[in-house]
Amino acid sequence: MTTSKHASRTQPSRMLRYSLSILLIFICERVTAFSTLSTTNMDTSSTALLQSSIAIPSDGGTSIPQVQTEKPKVVEKQVESPANIEKLSGFSELGTVLDNVPQNELTVVFYHASYCKICQRAQIKYKRLASMASEKAQFTSMEASKIPAADLKSLGINRFPWIQIWRNRQCVSALAPGASYSSIPRVMESLEKCKNRSRTEWLEMALQLQVSQDALDKLCEE
Repeated sequence: MTTSKHASRTQPSRMLRYSLSILLIFICERVTAFSTLSTTNMDTSSTALLQSSIAIPSDGGTSIPQVQTEKPKVVEKQVESPANIEKLSGFSELGTVLDNVPQNELTVVFYHASYCKICQRAQIKYKRLASMASEKAQFTSMEASKIPAADLKSLGINRFPWIQIWRNRQCVSALAPGASYSSIPRVMESLEKCKNRSRTEWLEMALQLQVSQDALDKLCEE
């Protein structure tokens, strides 16, 4: 009897200890699971906070704009005419200029065309000439590519470039300058001849010179 009672008392104690052990293990597992979940939530929250702090857009972000460097504009260098070269648009303007020139003074006209390459080179020499001989004559230029060929021929202009020297509304000399610098002394020589002609020489040329004056007057009337 004594042994049976002792065994009955011992069995509940073991079961209690076993139950307590099971409960302790369960509690430990729950605590461990809770700690893992908390850590994961904290990492997620930290990531979300970091993303919000750098303002990442929802569409995946805006790429950094590339700095676009503009290509330098090529500016064509245009050589302006010297102040002593007057630009003419037609024969009417030429007539007006000649009317305002003092008597017996000389006026040089340089006829050129925009499509003429030789004219472009000849213009450089003509500008040089105008700066060298500004005291000998008045210098003008006329872009004549749009002037009818018949009008040009009526004044003896049959090619480009072409130079005429006028005096008292009459063409007293003409030459094709070409593109070389040799045109400068040729024009200078013509200017000297016109300056040094005597009254008798001018009278001998009167009928010939009158033809150019009549042609110019006709062109100015049109």
